Amino acid sequence: MRLEAQLVASVAQELGLLDQEYHRLKQRMEETNYFSWGVSGDNEMREYLFWEMAPRINATLDSKRYLLVVENLYKPITTSAFTTELRLPPANAWSGSEWVVSATSREVCSKSKSEGDDVYESFSGADIMVLILFALHQSAKDISKAVGQEDDVEHWHRVALRCFHYALLLFPQCHAPPNADNNNGINVTKEELIRHWAAQGFLTASKPPRAVQDNIHNVGIRHHDDVYQVGNIILQTFLEYSLLKLPFAPATKVDEPTDTAAHFLAYHGLVINHLTEDEMFHEEQCLQNMGWIKLVCEQTTEDQKWHISGKCITNKEVSSGTTALLLSHFSHKPSLLNLIDNILPKLSCLSILDLSYTPLESLPPSVWHLFNLRLLSLRGCTNLKSLCNFSNRGNTLSPNDKCHVNNLLYLDFSTQASTIPRSISKASCLNKLHILGCDELDEIEVFGGIGLKSVILSGSTQHWNLPKSLMKDASHGCLEELHIEGWDSSMQKEIKLDGHPTIKSFLLINAPHIRHLSLQGCRKLEHVELRDLDALEELDLSATAIKELPAEIPNLPQLRRLLLMGVSSLSRFPWHKLQRFPDMFCLDCCAQGNGNNYDDQVANIKKNIAHLEDCKLRSCHHMKHVLEYAYSMGQSLQNVRVSQLQSLIHFYKPLGYNDTSNFDSLKHLHLEYCPRLERIVPRESALPSLTTLDILFCYNLKTIFYQHPCEQPINYQLPILQRMRLQELPLLQHLRDDVNAAISAPAWKELHVRGCWSLRRLPLLRQEHSSQAVEVSGERAWWRKLIWDDDSSTMHSASYKSKLPLPFASFNERATVMSYLR
Repeated sequence: MRLEAQLVASVAQELGLLDQEYHRLKQRMEETNYFSWGVSGDNEMREYLFWEMAPRINATLDSKRYLLVVENLYKPITTSAFTTELRLPPANAWSGSEWVVSATSREVCSKSKSEGDDVYESFSGADIMVLILFALHQSAKDISKAVGQEDDVEHWHRVALRCFHYALLLFPQCHAPPNADNNNGINVTKEELIRHWAAQGFLTASKPPRAVQDNIHNVGIRHHDDVYQVGNIILQTFLEYSLLKLPFAPATKVDEPTDTAAHFLAYHGLVINHLTEDEMFHEEQCLQNMGWIKLVCEQTTEDQKWHISGKCITNKEVSSGTTALLLSHFSHKPSLLNLIDNILPKLSCLSILDLSYTPLESLPPSVWHLFNLRLLSLRGCTNLKSLCNFSNRGNTLSPNDKCHVNNLLYLDFSTQASTIPRSISKASCLNKLHILGCDELDEIEVFGGIGLKSVILSGSTQHWNLPKSLMKDASHGCLEELHIEGWDSSMQKEIKLDGHPTIKSFLLINAPHIRHLSLQGCRKLEHVELRDLDALEELDLSATAIKELPAEIPNLPQLRRLLLMGVSSLSRFPWHKLQRFPDMFCLDCCAQGNGNNYDDQVANIKKNIAHLEDCKLRSCHHMKHVLEYAYSMGQSLQNVRVSQLQSLIHFYKPLGYNDTSNFDSLKHLHLEYCPRLERIVPRESALPSLTTLDILFCYNLKTIFYQHPCEQPINYQLPILQRMRLQELPLLQHLRDDVNAAISAPAWKELHVRGCWSLRRLPLLRQEHSSQAVEVSGERAWWRKLIWDDDSSTMHSASYKSKLPLPFASFNERATVMSYLR
């Protein structure tokens, strides 16, 4: 909706004016926008808000003193719009009313203000701190509501404080000068931040988050684990309240710290303490009083900076020592080794160890004895060749030794290692494994962990194949997410994960040699993303739980076969974004209730598919007309099969009087079990290529070729029609509703009729080939009651030759046929 319409709805909500009509229009607008991919507008809702709701707002506030507060205005709006469109009584000196509007940027503010408006451009530090605390409190309310725990705001307030506090430690702390290069640091991604929060235990609900799943659609969550859903909700809420936004870049100008609360706190060095090395290692009990430690170092030890942040502790909690040690981008190797030797053994409570982008060549064995370690990041450690040996103290850990990281949830690394210790891959609690650019990795045995939910493999993985044990191990595990990016192996050209019992998300990007991909029968699979698969020819997503199909998939350059049979959850298909179409495409919309049942308005989006050749429709129970606009499709459509469309009335019904199109390429048309079907195509629509016509079990069909308004007189021609089959059409009276007109069908050879007792007259045929008669197979009683127009000018009966069943096979001629052989 337009910003003005959103403001009208918000004001009406605060005044308690929203009624059932508003909620009905809102639901209709959201459904229409969703199923039409945003093509349909919101005109009906806007008219209701501006013409019915706005006058009610004016009547409610008229002659009253009021305060209007608009927070986080993201788009410019003139102040005159508040009176002209929102119909608010003016806020002036004599009315006593006031408007207070806060914008998300200076640009929005400057474009919105009018002459005479008072603008408060700066606040004191104390004012900003009050606003930050208030925003955190309000965000906690929204978070608790989003996860369905409105009665536990206190818990989610603690969660919001912890998550916000920890994010400040991960972000760069000191502001850079205006001419500094800010691209030297690595931006913290959304997924990394959520993993850190989860490893600290911040995202654990006080009770099962019953409504998290219900809010997935509203916040656009694509992950399937509850932890990631809650993390996404928190990040979205922080963004809405201007607490933080990703990617985060430290402020370089004096006015930039007010962009978000995180910018302000980082710029002024608040929350995070900065200690020297002496204070770190020589003060008694120092490490016991620290919650999270981050060390930043350039090329020399003199440049190192310690950032210390105590955990957010309430009066119900006690400190448990240091739980996070972040050494990312620590580039001075001697200091790093000395640091690990001295400090790591003292951190028995450590749950996060970040060694990413460090020059380590081997991993210290003390890492594998951190009993509480939940996240280990080795991303960017390009010199690391072994995950087992460490020579600084002479201690070693062989690949077969048992490690004690049984609580490890997340392992993220990109190294030169050639193997992964079996004890790691079998870790019972390992939740997520991210392998980035490990070109030397010979074998991947990472699918055996009984708790492993997510595996992400990215980089130029040229030497390995998917293990054959993947299906066997996953059948008793819980793998839900498999992402592969940059698979350049020419050894494997097919991926087949048919019937995988737990996988929910599958991503395959930049795999130029994969030709066949089958995920058929993965009944929990909801998200599929496929890109840069230049060789993919066949894709089977049948019997999955996919709700949406990305537009990139049907547009893959070499895709010849796309199967979507039995995908009952598929709610929309990107028809409007199709650039090409597979040679074979099967879409089986067999959903019931609120599934894939398109109404007429939404169905219009699918009509203009210029290159569609084969079309199969089944169980689309809200569809009344298969085609309404067929100008471009009629040139390419060759085979159509329609089955079990309960509301279908016409196969083709043009939108306008003069919009009738021809079906120049249509060869085979099959319709069955459409109980409300009345007519097929207008008489004006030419079918020059039609070879077979089958209409079965359509009990309401009255005619096949019907008269269209403003139709021009034509001689109807079916030049290559060879066979027509009509079965169980009890109301069918004529093939063409102008019974005296002749049809030109020189190639017509066979007519099969069963259960069409109202069909008393066959169409007149032009005598292009007088020696060839159409063979008619039907009940003897029906044949005897046919009416013929034989006179001196026409030889109606001579155009047809009976080929009736034997008398003993015609005992119960009017029995209803319940099934038939195809």
